[in-house]
Amino acid sequence: MKNCILLIVTLFITLQSFSQDSIVPVDKGSHRALQKDYDHLLKYRLFKEGMTDDEMAGILLYKGGRNLFGAFVAETFGLIVGSVAVVVYPKNNTTGTVLAIGSGISFIVGIGNLLSGYSKISKAGIILQHKGINLKATSTGISLNF
Repeated sequence: MKNCILLIVTLFITLQSFSQDSIVPVDKGSHRALQKDYDHLLKYRLFKEGMTDDEMAGILLYKGGRNLFGAFVAETFGLIVGSVAVVVYPKNNTTGTVLAIGSGISFIVGIGNLLSGYSKISKAGIILQHKGINLKATSTGISLNF
């Protein structure tokens, strides 16, 4: 009985050491990837030499917010123009077609602004994550975890 308990304790300690060793390389690998992205962001032409991480993240968050607002304006404008095109098209084919094309272009511009804004917010998240702050853009706002 004593040998059985000794064997179980030895196996338990051995398995615990293996599980801890398997976690460490994953953490180091993700840190290297974030460090590479962080170093690449420091070469971004928007930043001046000597800026702190907070200033760089603030600039990116501001520009990302402006892009998201631009996407909202473009999509709203496209929706209004598209609604007008639906009303006008049966009466005047040329004007309705031009309005429909304008609505489609506004939709494409809005999607471009949306993607650009989320890209800038994710870059700010990489800078803040380097400092230990996790930032994630959600569908309704930005989530910060300290």
